[in-house]
Amino acid sequence: MIATLTNLPETLVLENVLANLSDEALTNQDGNMQIIKRFSRKIGKITTSTSILALYHEGKENLYELTQSKLRTLLRELGLDSSSEKRNTTIRSEILQEWKSNGTQIEQELSIATKRLTKSIWEALKKQLPDFQLFKSDRDNSDTDPEVQNPMTVLIKSVLDNTEIHDLLADVQERVISELENSTKGVLDILN
Repeated sequence: MIATLTNLPETLVLENVLANLSDEALTNQDGNMQIIKRFSRKIGKITTSTSILALYHEGKENLYELTQSKLRTLLRELGLDSSSEKRNTTIRSEILQEWKSNGTQIEQELSIATKRLTKSIWEALKKQLPDFQLFKSDRDNSDTDPEVQNPMTVLIKSVLDNTEIHDLLADVQERVISELENSTKGVLDILN
């Protein structure tokens, strides 16, 4: 499955740092993000792999698969400042800028969502993607199945998980309890 995302914000919070998607080499030559998700089934188990088709530097390794120590080593090899307070996003940005000034960029597939650091990047990207609910196709579906009976359940759950909605519902709950206590107190006052 290939998805081309055209309406993403220019910046995202990656690893607790505001980052520009094109500066991070996460967009294609048109400035869009193209995500490739592959599904494979082996011995009853379904596995997935996720990658991005991006304008990246020819012949260079995928920076998103490197640990912070390897990124710092690469930064030193390029003759750039490798001070310890820099985060991965900042280090990658400096390396990419250096590569951009000295090399050719081509569209290539970069694996993501495979290691701890790239998972945090993928999590930031997933927050910007629309939610979809897929039905299982490897079994017979029946009208009594919960997902057939009410496919809105997943959507409702995602809306209710929104912290802003959750806070509003908590306020409504507090107000209802307060009104009930006031009404109950009034009834008790009348009875006494």
